[in-house]
This record gives sequence, C-alpha cells and structure tokens, in this order.
Amino acid sequence: MEKNLWIRSVVVFFVTFAMSLILSFGNDVLAGGKVKLIYADQAMETQMVHKLGLMFLEKVEASSDNIVFKKRMGGVLGDYMVIAEQTSMGAVDISMIWSPSDLDPRLDIGWLGWLVKNVEEAKLLLGPNKPMFKIFEELYADAGMKLLMVGCDGMSGIHVRKGANLMDKLNHFPQDGNGIKARIPSSKLYEVRAKNLGFAPTAIPYSEVYTGLQLGTFDIRFCTEPSELMMFGDVLEGWVGINELSCLSFLVMNLKRWNGLSEQDKAVIQKAADEVALFNWDYIPEYTKEWENKAKEKYNLQIKYLPDSELENLQKIAEEKEWPVAETLFGKELMQKIYQARKDAGL
Repeated sequence: MEKNLWIRSVVVFFVTFAMSLILSFGNDVLAGGKVKLIYADQAMETQMVHKLGLMFLEKVEASSDNIVFKKRMGGVLGDYMVIAEQTSMGAVDISMIWSPSDLDPRLDIGWLGWLVKNVEEAKLLLGPNKPMFKIFEELYADAGMKLLMVGCDGMSGIHVRKGANLMDKLNHFPQDGNGIKARIPSSKLYEVRAKNLGFAPTAIPYSEVYTGLQLGTFDIRFCTEPSELMMFGDVLEGWVGINELSCLSFLVMNLKRWNGLSEQDKAVIQKAADEVALFNWDYIPEYTKEWENKAKEKYNLQIKYLPDSELENLQKIAEEKEWPVAETLFGKELMQKIYQARKDAGL
C-alpha cells in the first residue's frame, strides 16, 4: 500500500510538472494587469458540473474584464483526483471536482448518508457560507485550496438492473434489502450503508458498472445521478429515488493563487460562485425531471420515489448505525462539528 502511494505521488509530481510546462500560459498577470487563470474539470457535457462550470466562467468574464480563463475541460488534464492534486500544487488555478480523498480522507464526509432528506435542507446546510460549507472550507484549506462553492449533481437513487424484477419490491428497509447484490463505490461508508439497508455490497470500479448491469454481476447500484439514467438506460429496469446526497461537487481554487488576488477580483469570483451555487440547488428538481422524462421516453424506464415516511426511516438508520462508524473513520471531533452544523441549519 505504502509503495503504491509513493509511486502515485511520484507520478502525480511529474504529471503536474509536465502540465505546468505545457500550460505555461501560466499563473502570471498579463501585460495590462489582467489575471489569466487555468480552469479544469473532468465533467462530461451531460453532467450538472459541466453546466455549473461554464456558468461560473461566463459570470466571472461578464463581470470583469480583468480576469481571463484558459479552459481545460472534459478530463484533458486527467481525472478529478489528479486535477485536484494539480490545483492543490498550483499547476491548475481553479477546478470543479468531486471529493479528492487521496489528498485528505476527511473529505469523504461528503459521502455521509442522509445528512439531509431533500434539496431544501441541502441548501440550508451546504449553500453559500452555510454551516457545512464552512466545514468543507476548512478541510480544503488544509489541502491548499480555497473552497468557492459546494454543488450537487442531483439527489441520488438506486439503479435496478433490467431483468431483476425488483422495482415493486424496494419499499422499506432493511427488510427489502434481502441480501440483494448491490454495487457500491470503493467507500467504507457505502459498505456500511448498504449492509445497514439489508443489501450485500460489492465494490466495483465505475468503468465496469455497465458490464456488471448487463451480465447481472449485481442487481442494484447505489450512488447514481440523474444524467446516468440515459448512460445506463438500456440495461436498467428502473430507478428508485432515495434522496441520498452522494454526488457533491466542489469549485476550488489554489489557495496561494487566491490569496494573491486583489480584493476586487476575489469579490467577482466569489459572487459568481455563490450565484451558481444557489442556481444549482434550485435547478436540481427540474434537471432531474428532464433526465427522468428522457429515460422514460427512450427506454421506458420505471421511476419511483420513496415516500417521506421511508426517507425518515433511512435517515434514522443512518443516524443510528452509519454516523457512529463515521466517527471512527473521521474522528469524533469532526463528526461533532457536522452534528452541530445540522443543528445550526435548523435540521
């Protein structure tokens, strides 16, 4: 394990060094005082984070003729973990990423189950300058990055494999989990969560998900976001909405680069990020419905949502059985901050 981490560190160093040369476009102030910034992401055009990134860039450029971006989107600089490391080290200035746990395992608190039950609660907890935003802000600062916004690809649900015939059977947990084979990402929290809900979890790489659904390697899949209904639609029976907040995204900037900006430039960037964050949370229901309708029309997928009473049950299970495990993973001090953040948000 330690050898693998050392090798990864060496690879990341040389990749980052090479990128800094290739992108010698640089982190310098241009003649005339303009600031030129490199922006990167790994997002596909169908994903929410792609839309949010473009909106942020457009808002900044429309508000200031002093800031110019060089865009490196769609994963041309590597996956989100590599992009996060490049941002931390300064080869990339600003990026839209998912939780880069390689930099700090504590950032996986974004995987915590049912801290909220709906978008309205999420906005109170994670919106601009809200209680849990501040917790993430501290963690990203420790990793050398300024957190500008917390976003979300959409409230998550469960993919049900075509031919599994489970859509009518997933209603109440843990009873209905019934040992069903469930694909999870490589996360201790997800392993605990799936078992708590009665499923038999197995960690499978994202690149193997489609084949796994096709071959019946597993019957249901956790950690999905709305646009994936079309990506996997031809091998799905349907989707069960469980309002799991597991697809958080983060707009971050190299901290030293941020600290070197003028107050005016900081204000422009932060204002744009705040506006995009608020749009994001408000847009999620419409965005989700768009993809549901497309998937129903093209693949005749079944779509259902668990009732509020069952969402209350899922949150109770998480609070009693998952959050205590999180204390052993992230430490009681951090979890106490999260509990307090929920109280401060009125949850």
